[in-house]
Amino acid sequence: MYLIIVGGGKIGRDLVETASGEPNNIVVIESEEKKAKAISRDFDVSVLNADATSKEVLNEAGADRADALIATTSEDSVNLIVAFLGKELGIGELISVINDRGHRNIFFEIGVRVTQNLTRQTAQYLYNAVREPKIEQFINLAGGAQIFKIAVIEESYLAGERVGNPDEEDPFPPSLSLIAVEREDETIEIEGGEGIEIKAGDSLTFFSQKRASDRLLRHLRST
Repeated sequence: MYLIIVGGGKIGRDLVETASGEPNNIVVIESEEKKAKAISRDFDVSVLNADATSKEVLNEAGADRADALIATTSEDSVNLIVAFLGKELGIGELISVINDRGHRNIFFEIGVRVTQNLTRQTAQYLYNAVREPKIEQFINLAGGAQIFKIAVIEESYLAGERVGNPDEEDPFPPSLSLIAVEREDETIEIEGGEGIEIKAGDSLTFFSQKRASDRLLRHLRST
């Protein structure tokens, strides 16, 4: 993915560290020279020491080929302007930290996904939101384990698969366990008898013994 990250503070640094562990192209825009130099020194990413509330700067950062723009500054007004400019420039995924919950609706109105500023947890949420926007509710557990939820679409290979039958192997890798199936606001019993058939529209909650890789998440979303 091609990511533009605005802000080189605590959240921005944590996000760069998280995202640089995968094969991503990352450009960081940071207005403070000291922070910009520190990120350039500590990470193998491109850094612009500039004001991201400028369309010219976003264009210089590669807005025309960016998959996502992520605003992480401590100023909601800056994050909002950056997100608005990103929308004007046609960037598909717009994600922002908010520092005041009262500003959520303003961001929602222009199609920006938001999370409240919770430092390290925030960085992990932001990256998960970018790499797989259709996968919801990531919870990170001790030792690298994760819990996450995925919605089954009509074209998914999972639609029509049977799970929970002790005589048949579930269609998931050994490190992944299906722990809940929700259908029309009802939780379906998985274990026992012949199991159940997964249907389009179901929400599946998984437990992963280790961090779910991009490849695995793409596989779960594939047709």
